[in-house]
Amino acid sequence: MKKKKQSKRQSLTPQAALSARSAAAAELQKAGASEASSADSSSLPPSFFLQKAESLLNAFPPDFALALKFLKRGVSVHPSDVSLLVRTAEMLSEEGQLEEAKQLLQRAIEVEPDRNPEKFFYLAQIEEGRESLELFRRAVTLLETALQSLNASIADAEVRDKQACHSGQKEKPKKENAKKTEKHQLKTKTSQKNAGSFLDRRYSQTKRQRREKLSHEIRRI
Repeated sequence: MKKKKQSKRQSLTPQAALSARSAAAAELQKAGASEASSADSSSLPPSFFLQKAESLLNAFPPDFALALKFLKRGVSVHPSDVSLLVRTAEMLSEEGQLEEAKQLLQRAIEVEPDRNPEKFFYLAQIEEGRESLELFRRAVTLLETALQSLNASIADAEVRDKQACHSGQKEKPKKENAKKTEKHQLKTKTSQKNAGSFLDRRYSQTKRQRREKLSHEIRRI
């Protein structure tokens, strides 16, 4: 009977097994963090830091602190990479570090002032009043430009496809144009998603402010 009890104690419960797997994953993540913080990280491309951060965020359990550490290290290595600046600012904003997020977004706008409306949407959520509205307008203008560019690319692809059909070289131009169109569509969908998220937040804030004002008026009565 004693031997049976001992064997039961030695077997891992599902919760213990999950904890063990999480601990093992944490060790691997720490090993990756030491890799990113090493002197050789200066030779790593921006995509390395972005992919590492996303893998940590998608892990179970997600490691937000380590993901942010990767992104910050990426920004220190590539201080002018817009994708890294915007993604790091997004995470900082979610963590409540608004001033640091604001600085990174402003730097991203300086590097790329006439492209990618995403950074304008994020900064508009941090700023207030007239400055926020102005940033939102700039983002919408860039989004409209992206939509016009997409429509022009689609029209151009159709013309080239017809020309290739007549010249007997249909297949290759069709594939190239399809790739360009798909790339434009992906960028536009991302910008539209961020625009929708921004509008939802602004609406929620306005609704909450009106409710608080009404509650205050009722108390006065």
